[in-house]
Amino acid sequence: MASIFKLVQEEATPEQWKQWLRVPLEHAAAKGNLDLFTRLMDAGADGCSGWRGCYGRTLLGAAACGDGDQMVRALLEAGATDDVNRPLRD
Repeated sequence: MASIFKLVQEEATPEQWKQWLRVPLEHAAAKGNLDLFTRLMDAGADGCSGWRGCYGRTLLGAAACGDGDQMVRALLEAGATDDVNRPLRD
């Protein structure tokens, strides 16, 4: 697993890297893991609105289903404000 991560980290374009980190970012949001969420954002993950992940959830929807207000606040600060009026799931 470490070799895959290293390869992607070294060879991916910034846009690919942002997209690749969206899945673990969504799971961190859903679990309310603010530390991991912050580390993924610092690594270049895209926390903006308009993306649907597992179960058709937005990142904000995943955070709302998860654990705590801090995660929702962090996503809003990261740019997910357009997802406020979207259904949590399609």
